[in-house]
Amino acid sequence: MSKLLISSLMLFFAAFSACVAADAIVLKPGFQIYVEKDAPISLQNAIDILRRDIKNVLGQESIIINDVSALNASGAAIIVGGSEDLKIPAMQGFEAHKIFADRGRLIIQGADLRGTIFAVFTFSERFLGIKPLWYWACLQPQTKEQIEVAADFLLSVDSPSVKYRAWFPNDMDMFTPWRQQSDFNNGVWLETMLRLKLNTVNWNGAVFDKPYAVSDDFKLIRKYGLYVTFHHHNPMNACFSGWKDYWAQYKKQDPPQLLLSNEDLIKDYWRYNVQTLVKNGLDVIWVVNFRGNTDGPYWDTFKDAPTGMKERAEIINRMVRDQVEIIRQETGQSNPPIRMIFYNELSDLLAQGLLKPPVQDNLMWTFVAARRDHFPNFDIQQVPIPKNVSIGYYMNLQFTSTGSHLAQAEGPWKMEQNYRYVASKGHLAFSELNAGNLREHLLGLSANADMLWDWNNYSTDNYVLDFCSDYFGAAHAQAAAGLYKDFFNAYWLPKKSDLPGFDRQYIFQDLRYQKAIGQLAKVFFAPYNPNPLRDFPNEQFPGRTFRIEPKDNNADNQVDAILNGTRDSAVRFEAVVRQANELYEKLDAPSKPFFNDNLRAQANFMLNLNNTLYNYCLAYKQGDPAQRKKDLQLACQYAEQTQDAILQAAHDDFAEWYAQERIFNLENFVKTVQGTWAKARAQ
Repeated sequence: MSKLLISSLMLFFAAFSACVAADAIVLKPGFQIYVEKDAPISLQNAIDILRRDIKNVLGQESIIINDVSALNASGAAIIVGGSEDLKIPAMQGFEAHKIFADRGRLIIQGADLRGTIFAVFTFSERFLGIKPLWYWACLQPQTKEQIEVAADFLLSVDSPSVKYRAWFPNDMDMFTPWRQQSDFNNGVWLETMLRLKLNTVNWNGAVFDKPYAVSDDFKLIRKYGLYVTFHHHNPMNACFSGWKDYWAQYKKQDPPQLLLSNEDLIKDYWRYNVQTLVKNGLDVIWVVNFRGNTDGPYWDTFKDAPTGMKERAEIINRMVRDQVEIIRQETGQSNPPIRMIFYNELSDLLAQGLLKPPVQDNLMWTFVAARRDHFPNFDIQQVPIPKNVSIGYYMNLQFTSTGSHLAQAEGPWKMEQNYRYVASKGHLAFSELNAGNLREHLLGLSANADMLWDWNNYSTDNYVLDFCSDYFGAAHAQAAAGLYKDFFNAYWLPKKSDLPGFDRQYIFQDLRYQKAIGQLAKVFFAPYNPNPLRDFPNEQFPGRTFRIEPKDNNADNQVDAILNGTRDSAVRFEAVVRQANELYEKLDAPSKPFFNDNLRAQANFMLNLNNTLYNYCLAYKQGDPAQRKKDLQLACQYAEQTQDAILQAAHDDFAEWYAQERIFNLENFVKTVQGTWAKARAQ
């Protein structure tokens, strides 16, 4: 493919019938699409999706042609490269793109390959009516007889405010089996990313069964034209969990021990993984870090690690410098994009001044939101950032053990607060949003994409209103937007905020309810303890598992704080559910499924979850056996309704979405409450 085509690829459309320049451009069923035969696979993939969109709207699939001379011969609709005789000036700017009418043709143009792909999907949304979340919203496009474009049409999109914009699907108990149901499911989430103008996927998965092999997932990401980056314990796609496979499968020898004294062997392992990604033509945003073979510090893995924190940090500093040099050597690039992630112990070491990240223009210091409650952590609050260093931010919209899993909780307003704070500390060049199974967090994910592209003009209030107008209709947008805000504000805040500007800093998300029920069940029939909940054994900071501060809940102990907090939260969620039910009846039929899935069912789920924990906790505190049984009976009813509420979102292509849900584990949650009631009845 020519350099000219890669740097300035252009897409041209015109009608079968001749058009006069002053008249509208009319695209009729069967119009042709031109693309050079050696166009990159990622552009060809985008065009294939566009042809599917065109067929769904016009009833006939467009035909691909590769002969530029057909333009004059037939007046067909065309996608072309930067051919000189077309006299279309090249564009400038990373991922910039535009769509404009020119001499009876519609031109879709990108300043680079990914900009062109974004332009293709912009055309699909603007002229075919395919909304970015169309699939997740269960929306089918409206059919048309033809597409009309004004003769002077121009839509120009400047470069994004934040250069690298990533999703990290994680804790994929529902997402993975759903992806495996079909090839379409396997790719539609990446298509959604492109429609939202995101450009990076966080994915891990080295394979060693064949020399320099990559996983099918990496190949799929490459097919969609996205960058790949890696997790905080997986630098260069070389997590030490793959150490034994590397030596046994690739090197055909017994794996040596993971020891710091084997540093040369460790570097060989890193170098091989970098070479593999380069050989497979992946666009990579490299990660440098030094951690253990799981999500933990390296000193938990390496038996010869030092015990002093200063000495431990010095080893990380040296290893990271070596990783940067290996990446530079193996890519042949003097300034490849690299990021270092300050997660958990690395965040602590940075805040203590012991970690010394490289100061380079191409190395992004990536800060991570606080664990369990997602706000800017102590490191970015305290550490001065050199002026020539760009920064990144990694935020969870969920968390595996205590966060939001079946219902969104952090929300787009808190997301914006996080990013505005981080950007106040330096130049934001990288963003990564961890959103588990994706489907539960579509509002926050799409709001984040919009904000990262046009930072200065973004407002969450305006975005949510536009979102509701797009998916629920302009007539109901104001009411729906207000309900979203009421929904997020209905959550119990178990501890008052201590970071200025974060009114929802600490949130009691759905997995905290599940963990609270689980812990209470184990001590339910033991002597009453007003403070029965305990931190996880490996909790880094005291009180972080549940964040319940009794005095902030007009209480003297955990039990009374739970009762007060869940009672008040239930009242707020009940109001949201009531209004959501009323609005649901007013919506047009196509808008109802997404409104139900993304708001109504989740609000009903959280209402019943609050009532479950409230009555279960009330029964735990109750001294009268007869009243205890009544409270437990109510808890059982609400637990069953909790499960029923979220299963309202299981329908159509998502009918099996919850079939293998295991992290919240709805069935076990209900059985736990039922088991307590059964034991109480037997006494």
